[in-house]
Amino acid sequence: MRPFSAAVFLLAAALASQARAEPIPAKNLAADRRACTATCTSRGLPLAKCTPYCDCISKGVGAEFTFEEYTAAAEATQQNQYPSQDVMDRMTKITKACAASVQ
Repeated sequence: MRPFSAAVFLLAAALASQARAEPIPAKNLAADRRACTATCTSRGLPLAKCTPYCDCISKGVGAEFTFEEYTAAAEATQQNQYPSQDVMDRMTKITKACAASVQ
């Protein structure tokens, strides 16, 4: 019975941590979308390609990351450091999927 109790406790703890995970505020995602679009078009790409790509990135980031992860990654970037490898891997997955979707 003891291993079952431990498993229930771990499951409850995992669910509680997921419930506390705050989503990234829409205003942050919108600001990132605008910055993405500005950067994309400044590199000579047409707005017709940049808009769906940046929309995809914004949706992917919003779905994949918690606000805590997003904030930590932003802070690392501001300090000229890389975010954690896990964040980098997930972000790479999002950018590759979005680039493929607008080809």
